[in-house]
Amino acid sequence: MIVRTVALAAALLLTSCASAGTPPLPTSTATARTSASARTTAGAIPSKRAGAALVYVPAAGGVVLVGGDQDDETGKPAKLHAWDGKQWRVIDAGRPEARSLAGVAFDADRSALVVYGGSTGVGRDPHDTWEWAAGAWTQRAQTGPAATSHMGTVYEAARHRVLLFGGNDDRPVLFGETWSWDGATWTKLIADGPGPLVHHAMTYDPARDRVVLFGGSQGGGTTDATWEWDGLRWTRMPPSSTGPSARTGARMAYDASRKAAILYGGDGRDDTWSWDGRAWSRVDGRGPGLRAHHAMAYDPVRSRIVVFGGYDGRNNLNDTWEFDGASWSQVEAGN
Repeated sequence: MIVRTVALAAALLLTSCASAGTPPLPTSTATARTSASARTTAGAIPSKRAGAALVYVPAAGGVVLVGGDQDDETGKPAKLHAWDGKQWRVIDAGRPEARSLAGVAFDADRSALVVYGGSTGVGRDPHDTWEWAAGAWTQRAQTGPAATSHMGTVYEAARHRVLLFGGNDDRPVLFGETWSWDGATWTKLIADGPGPLVHHAMTYDPARDRVVLFGGSQGGGTTDATWEWDGLRWTRMPPSSTGPSARTGARMAYDASRKAAILYGGDGRDDTWSWDGRAWSRVDGRGPGLRAHHAMAYDPVRSRIVVFGGYDGRNNLNDTWEFDGASWSQVEAGN
């Protein structure tokens, strides 16, 4: 699974593809430290993986890990793991089948964890949409956006919808389409934007009501562009020579207590950056180390950004780190 993910990423960097569509469905300074409470026992620690997603789910009491490349779960039902700041635990081991690089977001208005598509490793990638709510999975749709993986997905709270941008299918063809999910229907939004793009980082800034997008691969190379979505259109922000370098596989989460989007890592990167809507600022100090395609989310109850796993250029990882706005701490050593 590691080889498959890296090979696909390499193929995408060498392939420029045109966008195609499908119709809408009917129906500060930081230093790294290791916490004294970091555990090394396996327990319910998720297996090593890249391409997973983290989202905050209030009912789970913390952030929830969804999917990822993992040889031990290919073709099997997916497990959901929750992190409450102290330990990982399995909260569901039912459907759908395990998948990586899916579109994942939490619909706070409907209290539903939304999962679209992803790469299953067992045939063609699915276009299905699943939701996990009240402790149970429900398949909501069997068709959706043209892209099935490597997309950016967030929840737009002001518009009560999930927003999906970019990604590729399993051929792979890259897409630059913007789609929304309202809980019943996928709708393709007519909007020019960054163009066909994969492996980009995306998050939603509720204070400014903007979706922030950074980096990714355009098929022929990487980009260092920052874009914002205001609900109707994409706008490229002024380029800066002091911002993050071009990269793929970075991840981003919005830190509500500090009113900034935090970017970490990417292929061959171990740096931390903060975006306030006007400019990027580098957060000095060591972080979790080189990694890409990691899972990253903000826990608003504990005011911490959580990072799990990823790929360090040689192996998948399953350590857990937290960022408090000033420094990174390893809170679970993995195995």
